[in-house]
Amino acid sequence: MSEAPTARDLVSQRYLSIEEQHTLREAFAVLMDEGSTSEGEHTFVVTHEDGSYSGLLSLRRFLIGLFGNWNLEVRSNDAELEDALRDRLGLKITDIMERNRPQVAMNTPLLELMDKMVDPEFECLPVVEHGKIKGVIYIAEVFRVAASLSLTPETSGIRVEKHGE
Repeated sequence: MSEAPTARDLVSQRYLSIEEQHTLREAFAVLMDEGSTSEGEHTFVVTHEDGSYSGLLSLRRFLIGLFGNWNLEVRSNDAELEDALRDRLGLKITDIMERNRPQVAMNTPLLELMDKMVDPEFECLPVVEHGKIKGVIYIAEVFRVAASLSLTPETSGIRVEKHGE
């Protein structure tokens, strides 16, 4: 990357997608399948039936969909909660997804990507061109590139210990 990085340099083809007519139950099944998700892949790119980009479904939106009208302040038994959640699993993705999220094109510069990544709800930005999803950019990748640009010979090689493994 000799020139200033753009979305094209950071875009990933590794992401979850689901069509908006599917249900929370179907999205939940994907999230629960350890083989279909990798670490950091928890936001669904939502598409229309024709494959065009529609929006995003984050874990936060997913939980809002599941607990939408449940009063969490009221103490009740587990059976009531299970029944309420089971009823909500039939909701369509289109009913709870985020439609008005930032999206970027392949030529979007790194500084603009950083600016759009400040929303803590989403771990990625969709890369969309001509209405079609081209991939996503994960916040971790934006951070990695920004950090590598800011490191100097004096700061490279800092030792950090990783715990808990």
